Amino acid sequence: MGAFSRIRYVIAANVNSLIEKAEDPEKLLRALIREMEDAGEDARLASADLLGEQQHLERLERQLAEESAHWQRRAENAVTQNRDDLARTALKARTEIEAPHEVVVQDQKLVAERIEQTEQDVMTLKSKLADAKLNVIKSWIEGGLLENAGSKAKAKPTTSLTPAGSGTT
Repeated sequence: MGAFSRIRYVIAANVNSLIEKAEDPEKLLRALIREMEDAGEDARLASADLLGEQQHLERLERQLAEESAHWQRRAENAVTQNRDDLARTALKARTEIEAPHEVVVQDQKLVAERIEQTEQDVMTLKSKLADAKLNVIKSWIEGGLLENAGSKAKAKPTTSLTPAGSGTT
């Protein structure tokens, strides 16, 4: 079985070599640009999802904080009315709300970090995409693909630096 796998690797290497020789760098660059644009769109969608998640967590955190404050007020009212049993129950309810509240706060921090990382990735991708597009345009210019009948570059006439009549022929 080892011989068959070695033969397969040799054939794969030869096929890859032939493909590399036949590939057009400009086509590869255009394909890379398309992939980068698709990745940019995916990153934009991911960023939108993260922003939605961030808003959801902010609403949830506000709701939990309000509930916690509500139970704290109920406990304080119970103490002023000398109802220690109600105060304990209210404090217990507040304590039960605090754990999910802390989880939401931690989730908010994680989502904020992911948003920041996504924004950095998008900026890097935009920079690389601009460079790739510039390289394609350069290759078009060098290959004469952007020229038409009216835009042919003409060589500037060169002037001789030797004085007229100096006798150099």
